[in-house]
Amino acid sequence: MMGIWWYKRVFRGLDGREAPPVACELYLGRKPPCSGGVMALDGTSGTVAWRHWTEHSVYSVDCGADLTADGVPDCVAAGRGGVFLAVNGHDGSSVWELAGDSGPGGSPPVDVYAPRFVRDVDGDGVLDILAARTRLLRPETGAEGVLAGELALVSGARGAVLWRARLPGGEQAYHSPQLLVHPDGEELVVFGTGGQASTGGLYVVPFARLDAMQEVKVLYRSEHQGVVSPPVLADLNGDGSEDIVVAAFNSSVLAFDGLTFAPLWNFSFPMSESFSPPTPGYFNDDDIPDFLVQYNTGPGFPMYYFSQTTVLDGRTGAPLLDVPVVHTLGGQAPAVTVGTAAPGSDFLLYWAADCAGSEGAAEPFSFVPGSSVRAQNSADLCRQRFNTSTVSRLYALSQHAGPPGVVLYSSDDRSALEHSQAGNASREVQQFLASHPELQEAYGAEAHAEDGPSSFRHKDGGPLLEVGKRPSHGWPRGDGAWDAPDYELPYEPAGDDQYGGRRFKRSRGPGSPAGIPRLTSTGVLVAPLEAAARNDSVDITFVTYWVPPSAEAQVLSPAAKKCIEEKQSQAAGPDCAGATAPGDRDGGLLVHMGQATVYRLRLSCPGGRAGVLPLERQGWPAYQGRGGRGAFLPRRLNH
Repeated sequence: MMGIWWYKRVFRGLDGREAPPVACELYLGRKPPCSGGVMALDGTSGTVAWRHWTEHSVYSVDCGADLTADGVPDCVAAGRGGVFLAVNGHDGSSVWELAGDSGPGGSPPVDVYAPRFVRDVDGDGVLDILAARTRLLRPETGAEGVLAGELALVSGARGAVLWRARLPGGEQAYHSPQLLVHPDGEELVVFGTGGQASTGGLYVVPFARLDAMQEVKVLYRSEHQGVVSPPVLADLNGDGSEDIVVAAFNSSVLAFDGLTFAPLWNFSFPMSESFSPPTPGYFNDDDIPDFLVQYNTGPGFPMYYFSQTTVLDGRTGAPLLDVPVVHTLGGQAPAVTVGTAAPGSDFLLYWAADCAGSEGAAEPFSFVPGSSVRAQNSADLCRQRFNTSTVSRLYALSQHAGPPGVVLYSSDDRSALEHSQAGNASREVQQFLASHPELQEAYGAEAHAEDGPSSFRHKDGGPLLEVGKRPSHGWPRGDGAWDAPDYELPYEPAGDDQYGGRRFKRSRGPGSPAGIPRLTSTGVLVAPLEAAARNDSVDITFVTYWVPPSAEAQVLSPAAKKCIEEKQSQAAGPDCAGATAPGDRDGGLLVHMGQATVYRLRLSCPGGRAGVLPLERQGWPAYQGRGGRGAFLPRRLNH
C-alpha cells in the first residue's frame, strides 16, 4: 500500500547550457551563480528550509556529520566542474569551499564525485573526507590535456587537502571509494577506476598506505572500460566478514571474498553496459543477500536498444528470475530495498523507462549521422520511434510480487502535475529584453525565436507552489485487486487521481506534454511522519524531473538507413532525405528547462507476515546503503 504524504515542485538550474550569466536573472531572478546548488526541504511539509547556489551542478550530497559542532548535521556536496564544498545544515551558509584548489600543473579539478566521510585523521575532533577526483592535466607544451584520477583526503573542519594520491596508471575515477574493515580492525579502501571508454579496474589498498598508494591489490582490470559505479559490501559466504560485489561497466557483475580477495562468482550481460551499483536484499529464502542488477543493451552510451533488470543469487551469482525484465529505454538510477519481516520477502525498488504502448520493445535503431552525444542522450526516442510518450516508473519487485513488480509511481499518472509549472521561455526572453534595452543588440534576435519546449524556474523570494500536507481525507488508495492478499495497488486502474482537493488528468500516448522523464534519483527511506500502530511502515522520498527533448538528434528512419547503405555500397556519400542531423540550437538567452517534483510517500504492507521493518532495521535504505558507506546491514532471518 502506498500513500502520498506531500509533494513539492522545485526548479532546474542552467548547468550544461551555454547561457550567459544574465540568464540567472532572467529565469531565476538572481545574480550568478545559479547553475546548481543544494536545497533543504522541511520533512513534514515540504517547504524550503534553505538553499545554497553553486557554479555547477551538484552530483552528490552527504549530510552525515556535524562539521561545525552546533549539534546539526552539515552537508558535503560535490559535482561538476570541481564543485566541492561544505554547507551548514542549520541555515545553508558556506562552511568551506575548495574552489581555487589546484592540482598537478595548476589544473583546476574537472569533476568531483561522491566524497564520503571517514574517521578523524588529522586529530581535530571532526570527521574527515575521502573523495575520488578526476583532473584535466594540461601539459605546459600546450598539447591536449589528459584526464587523470586521484584520491584526496580533505579536512572535514577546514576543507584543506591533507594529501592526495594519484590512482594506479593515472586512471580516472567517477565514484566514491568504500571502506572495508577486517575482523582484526585493519581498514582497507576499495575503489574503482576507469570510464565508459578508458582503462580501469577494481583495487584494494590499506588505508594506512593510501597516501603513497602502496600495497595496492588488483581485483579486476579492463583495458577498454572501467568501473563507473561504487562496489557494494555484503557477507556472501557466511564468514561474518563483508565481501565485495561490483558491476563493471562492460557487462559483468563480479563478487570477491573480502578476506582473501579470491573471486566468488561472476555473471555477464552480453553487449551491455551499467551505470548502477548492485542493490542488495533478501529475495529468496536463504540468509545470504541477493542483488538486483540493471544493464543497458546496445552499441554503447548513449545508444541503448533496451535495458535488462534481474536478481542474482548472492550465494552463487545465478539469476533468480526465469528471464530478465526488459524495458524499452536505458536507465542509470540505482535502487533501494524495503526490508520486511518475512524471510525472502524484501522489496527491491527500481526505476525503469518505457515507451507508452510499446513496453519492452527491443528493436535496434540508429541516429542520423552528425548529432552530438549530448543531443543523443536527450533525444525523444519514444516520440520518434513509436509516436508516443516516455513513461518512467518505480517498481517494487519481490519473489511474491512477480516481475516487473508492483508500480509505486508512474509518470503518466503524474504528467499534468509534473508539467503544471511549465512556462514559455520565448515569451520570457521577449519580456526580459523589453525591460533591458541595453541587451537588445546582443540578444534581440532571440526575442523573435519560435516557441519551443516549456521551461520552469523558481525565483528567490517567491513561494514554491505547495499542494500541502497530508489531505484530511487520507491518501489515495488503490482498489484494484492483486493476486496476493497482503498488498494493494497504489493507483486506481483508470480515471483521475486526486490530491488535496485538486484533480489532475492522466495523460498518455501522443497527447502527453513534451518532455523526457529522467531516471537519476534513487530515493531514500525515512522514518514515517506518523508512527503506525504496529511500527510496520516507512516513508520514501524521491525526486522526479523531465527535460526538453533535443531537436538535434534524430532517429534514422528505415528508408533513410536503406538509402545510406545503398550509397555507401556504391562508395558515394549519403545525400538521402532525412539523413542529416539539424544543428544544435543551444546557447544564448533562450534556454528551455524542465520541472522537478519531490515526493514523500508512505509504504506499508497491511496484514500477513511481510510487515515493513522500521527504519533502523532497514539494510539498504538509500544510495550506497546506511550512512553512505556502501555496506549492507544484515539481519537474522526467522524461517
